[in-house]
Amino acid sequence: MAPAMKKAKPSSAAREKDDDAHTKKPWITDMPLDVLFEIFKHLPALALLYLTWTSKDFRALLLSRSRTRRIWQDALAEVKYLPSTPQYMSEPAYTHLAFISTCHICHRTSCHSILWHFRVRMCEECIPSKFFHGKLESLFSGRLSQLAKEHGRKLLPLGRLTPFPEDSHEFYYLPDVAHLQEQFNALPQKDGEIFDDFLHQRLQLTSNIYEHAMQCSRWMQQVEKAREENRRKLISTREAAIIERLTKAGWGEELGHITPFNSRKFLLLPEVNKPEELDNMEWENILPALVKCMECYKRCRIENLQRPAFRTRFDSLNTSIEDASRATTTKLDFYPRPVDICHLPEVRRLLDVEYDTKINYKYLKKELKSIAPGLVGKWYKDVLQNFEDHLRSDIKVDNDVKVLELAAMRFTCRMCSITLEYPMVLVHKCLYGRSGCHNIVDTMHKEERKDDLQGVYSTSARAFYGTYPWSCQPIKPVMWGDRIKNLFKACDQDPGRATAVDMDRRDARVTCNQCFSSRGRVVMTWRAALDHCISEHRTPNSSSIKWSLITGREERQARAIEESYMEPRIRKYEQQQNWACLICSRVGTKRDMITHVVRHNILANDAEEGKHYHRKIDSPPIRVESVMVFFKGITKYDLDSRDVDWLVQGRADYYDSD
Repeated sequence: MAPAMKKAKPSSAAREKDDDAHTKKPWITDMPLDVLFEIFKHLPALALLYLTWTSKDFRALLLSRSRTRRIWQDALAEVKYLPSTPQYMSEPAYTHLAFISTCHICHRTSCHSILWHFRVRMCEECIPSKFFHGKLESLFSGRLSQLAKEHGRKLLPLGRLTPFPEDSHEFYYLPDVAHLQEQFNALPQKDGEIFDDFLHQRLQLTSNIYEHAMQCSRWMQQVEKAREENRRKLISTREAAIIERLTKAGWGEELGHITPFNSRKFLLLPEVNKPEELDNMEWENILPALVKCMECYKRCRIENLQRPAFRTRFDSLNTSIEDASRATTTKLDFYPRPVDICHLPEVRRLLDVEYDTKINYKYLKKELKSIAPGLVGKWYKDVLQNFEDHLRSDIKVDNDVKVLELAAMRFTCRMCSITLEYPMVLVHKCLYGRSGCHNIVDTMHKEERKDDLQGVYSTSARAFYGTYPWSCQPIKPVMWGDRIKNLFKACDQDPGRATAVDMDRRDARVTCNQCFSSRGRVVMTWRAALDHCISEHRTPNSSSIKWSLITGREERQARAIEESYMEPRIRKYEQQQNWACLICSRVGTKRDMITHVVRHNILANDAEEGKHYHRKIDSPPIRVESVMVFFKGITKYDLDSRDVDWLVQGRADYYDSD
């Protein structure tokens, strides 16, 4: 079988002929001109301009001033309120300036700044390079400079530019300046009749430019106004359609309750504030967002009705709490505030009901009186347990250790940076925060109980009482570690387990070897030593601080100095309002409390602190100040100024060798 013959390739001439056959098409310009012109008469000016961009033939035909000027004029006349084409511009150029949003310099699109005085569209980036502000005569020389000085803005148009501040100089267009220079240079003579005609025409042209620019500015304002009216009409129609559809979807009643403020917010929603007609497909897309918005409005409306009802209930609750507190016999270090009580589940169940539900306040008062003792006791136990759990989450201690009572424990408030002790820390003011204050307490409380504290009931309670419920979140526990290890070791105690009761029972006297004085020893109780450690020894190598136990004659003398020095201070402390009755929670001085207890048929000698009355939990404990015992052989001539002051105050004494 003979092999197949290869197909011969066509020659280049044949290929060109074939390409011409495929690309050559009948062209519309082959039509009679009168037919074409009749078609052009029905086109808007912008369509005519677009045609000039389609082909060279169309461009040549439509830009022929003698053939199509009338067509352009008629097309522009159809544009409502548009001023007629000025004599110094062609109709196509005028159309391009008015309708094509392209910068004439960099050809950037979306350029909406038309500088009518200068017959140009220009973006803000191009303006600085094309304009001059200052005295016009400075741009010329000789006779032309003199003309510019005499006529100024009458010789060349100038105007303010929007990118520049109002008080800027007016600007001249540099191409206009160059064109004026060319015209002046082309004059055969710089005076006489020819020059006068040139000057007259120049001044007339500038006047015409000003007049036409003003007309065009008014036209632009009318266009913007009409566009805005049309936009608002479309939005209004869309809004009405959305309201009608929401009403059919069951939201009609809620729409009638929308407040003016929420109504404005509703109209500004992206789904509503859109100048487009609403169709079924778009409605299905925007319905979930609108329903979510309506649910939010409904929730806000109900909350606004709930808040006044809650305020009335909280006011009645306060009265009921006062009556219940007088009848209770529960003895606690501190008691819950009303804001705590209203958040107790048993109380909240009675108050957190719909706004239109009537509350039987007599029943509330009776119920609260019967359950108050148990609720208060349970609240107190929960507070202590929560505080202990909070501490154990921050520090590592054995489970059998009484973490709240550790002698080495101190607490720092993250709100006010104050250092606190137990149990005074339990009633620190920052534990209740402040309503309406956007600070760390708000964040802490929200993180602690997000669901419980964000509802209208809790926000109403915070607004009414001005505080949050009790929370230990602002408190940070601090264990001083190595800094006090040797102090506890000197007292034969373990800093990780010793309680304040253990340290008080030991009641040792110690001195800091780091603060050694050649004149004597500063003797301290364990509390004073702990404060001294914290305030005076903040060095990184705190574990090197050594403490010595004071014993024997020196200890007895130090205790005697303490007793003598502290006696008037203790007496003054007991005269302050730092004491409270455990029977009825009355507050007063220590003597007042003893007298008050006697009225309850308890003998004055039998009135016992901690059983019948106690120091208020928020009262700072009295501090036994450190004292100084001078070494044997030290005389007054060896003392420094501090030693003398302490000696005068009764905080120091010479060593008694007898």
